[in-house]
Amino acid sequence: MPKARNKKLTAKQSAFIHKYLDKSDKKTFLNGSQSAAAVYNVSNGNSARAIASKTLTLPNVRNELERLASQLGMGVQVRLEHLQGWILGHGTRDTVTNSYSRDKMGKLVVVARTVVSKAPSVRDSIAALNLLQKSTGHYKDLDTARDEAIKELEDLHSELVPKDVQKEIDRDLTCTGAGTGAGAGAGAGAQG
Repeated sequence: MPKARNKKLTAKQSAFIHKYLDKSDKKTFLNGSQSAAAVYNVSNGNSARAIASKTLTLPNVRNELERLASQLGMGVQVRLEHLQGWILGHGTRDTVTNSYSRDKMGKLVVVARTVVSKAPSVRDSIAALNLLQKSTGHYKDLDTARDEAIKELEDLHSELVPKDVQKEIDRDLTCTGAGTGAGAGAGAGAQG
């Protein structure tokens, strides 16, 4: 099995981490989407969320994030408390809306910026909970969770049902044709 290597951070990954941990920037502090939008120059919120999600799960990024967070006195506990506040609906969330116009050269420029602060929504709280799970390594996608649940059920079944009984069940199912389309239908008709 190949040995896992701790790859070097790219310049953008490093910038992402610094934005993510910058307490002076209320917009990007512990906000992966806003940090990604700032570093990767994306204006689409979905793209920023996707980049942030992928970046925050990379082992080299997580290792560096933990190292710097600890140095800055923002270890896991501080971040957990911050995210817990969002989960409980504390704090505010800034929504920034820009209005654009073209200058004399035809280049888009921001002509107005509106910032609206409001309490976190239920959606924000759920996003914070997902981020908390990702940052602590407890987040699992649905496929992984399903596969683990199936494995646990199979293990539990093998513990509860003795092997000789399982062999009899398998033999009976094979003999009666149960579990197959034709056999299941024929067996049901014979009983009815």
